[in-house]
Amino acid sequence: MITHCDPFDNWSRVSKENRCPICGKPDWCLLSNDGSAVICPRTAEGSVRNLGDAGYLHLLSNPGSDRQRSQRNSVRFTVRNDQPRDWSSTVASCREVRTPRMLAALIRNLGVSLTSLDRLCVGWSVDHDAWAFPMQDASGNVCGIRLRDFNGRKRSIKGSRQGLFVPSEISGDKELLICEGPTDTAASLDLGYEAIGRPSCNGGTKLIEEWVRNHQPESVIVVADADLPGQHGASKLATTLAPLVPSVQMIVPPEGINDVREWKKIRKCQESVIKEIQEAQTRKIMWRVKVVSEGDGHGDQ
Repeated sequence: MITHCDPFDNWSRVSKENRCPICGKPDWCLLSNDGSAVICPRTAEGSVRNLGDAGYLHLLSNPGSDRQRSQRNSVRFTVRNDQPRDWSSTVASCREVRTPRMLAALIRNLGVSLTSLDRLCVGWSVDHDAWAFPMQDASGNVCGIRLRDFNGRKRSIKGSRQGLFVPSEISGDKELLICEGPTDTAASLDLGYEAIGRPSCNGGTKLIEEWVRNHQPESVIVVADADLPGQHGASKLATTLAPLVPSVQMIVPPEGINDVREWKKIRKCQESVIKEIQEAQTRKIMWRVKVVSEGDGHGDQ
């Protein structure tokens, strides 16, 4: 039996109408149903607990108050002791109901190709009235589905576990782009790169590390979103991957461009974007190797 946490029992996604009170963003973050706490994957400062890939736990009360101490003890995830869901049939059914007209509207909205969307196995969830993007674990098993409605609002089907957006027919052993989210991944595929997407600016680090170990790419380019949380998360990921790959770079889109998909959409020329990616200023990645000598059992290099 596998035990995992299902945050959707006691938590709700933020939205444009109900933004995260910590970072002010309309997506990714979770607000407890009683309004006492927030899990924000972008902001560590002021948090009371690091929840790993899920983000940082913030309590919405005055620091040090009796109420906060009470909330610290009361905020819990619901633990479920059941088998992980088989998502294959859900993915298949979502792909069956999509129509050419719906796909054409999505392509116009996102500015990406049907070929790339097909490689990401995009479908339509009738139950949620939203586009469905499968997420995979590091071994290629579907572990959940990310939803995106026509207004761009993002959430996941209940029971989903955080995963990576990995296209079909990817070898992963050449130059690899790692970006944020499925639509940036689709745009990167349109540019001719092998690419995978992480679930958020700070999420999926351990999954990516395992995926990279399995596929051993020759080089990795981590493409950051332009905002500070995006750059911070990309820098942390690049530092984590530096010991595993011969060449790791972190790049940020040019000023005024937020992400890879917007980069492609604004430039409207595949060759110019590829050239800018190749010429983009690379953030230097610093890492240390600890060497243990036979004599004294310690040492740094």
